[in-house]
Amino acid sequence: MSLHGPDRINLQELPAWFDALFSHCTNRLAADALHYVDGQIANTTCRIHASNQGRVDFIRSRLDVRPSEKPVEEHWFSLSGDEIGWRIPLWDDPNWNITSFDTALASAGYKVHPPFFDRDWIVQRISDGMAIHIVPRWDDLRPWDGGAPLRWIVHWSAQRRQMRLIHAGTLATQGHGVLLCGAGGAGKSGTVLSGLAQGLSSVGDDYILLDQRDTPRAERIYTVMKQDDKGLARFPDLDAKLRSVARNWHGKAEFDPRHTFPGQIISSFELVAIILPRVAAVPACELKPMARRQALDTLTRAMNAEFFGEISQTLFTMNRLLARLPAYELALSRDPADIAQTITRLIFELTSLDALERA
Repeated sequence: MSLHGPDRINLQELPAWFDALFSHCTNRLAADALHYVDGQIANTTCRIHASNQGRVDFIRSRLDVRPSEKPVEEHWFSLSGDEIGWRIPLWDDPNWNITSFDTALASAGYKVHPPFFDRDWIVQRISDGMAIHIVPRWDDLRPWDGGAPLRWIVHWSAQRRQMRLIHAGTLATQGHGVLLCGAGGAGKSGTVLSGLAQGLSSVGDDYILLDQRDTPRAERIYTVMKQDDKGLARFPDLDAKLRSVARNWHGKAEFDPRHTFPGQIISSFELVAIILPRVAAVPACELKPMARRQALDTLTRAMNAEFFGEISQTLFTMNRLLARLPAYELALSRDPADIAQTITRLIFELTSLDALERA
């Protein structure tokens, strides 16, 4: 197959290549020449296109795509260059910097993930939210793509609606709950599993949608959870079920919690607090209020590591959230029941206090 397009590209040439790529995808869309699935993802009705049915099925298995009868608002594409006959150019601009890169492409009408990875392009057309993730072959996808496919496209789409994709775990009961935030290894996923094992609910343990347009809410966006073997050993029944599951690039088992914890994976809930867990192996959990400044510093560093280059937006989002919700540090014990009970007590205390203040 002959491939269309240059082998190398620089900043001056990039907008024209994106123009051609989006035109090509629009023509394929009009000709109904790609595989796709329609549905609502959070507050966006979108059509997800891919260059083969297997990729569509995989994305649908990981993203929380709900049926919708509303007209399609955005088109998202996940493409292999080989499958659509396009050469994916190598970034070849040694003197580039992120500021000039973002500015030049925004003036051309595009938002683009910086070209840190060879021949891996993620781009959104600002005018209508149409977005494309394209690599030469599916084997060229980053190893972490499987856990949260189209992550940057989902993030950009949420921003268009004054929402934000954030890296956090969640636990809730009776429609109210907490965000579990912190850097990798802080104990977020283990804390979520502890809560689920004791009957609490969740919208996710990795990436969730934060909606602050009214009362802060957490919403489900992905349908996969992850846990390493050391964490699974604390939950023998779950460990036995997942023993045959292949581990991902990070040595973690990925699974759909809707099957493992039926009825406990919910669509959304109202947030009452932010918890920053810490693996401490203390005899019993220790929960204490956290100063806003310290919480903001920890949250911003953790969030910016996932969506680099957006420090101002991250600071704004976390500052606003901390102005509306209390933050707590949670030193974790080894006992899943103790962890779940500590969080449940906090949720009930805060919801009762809120009810009294509203009365």
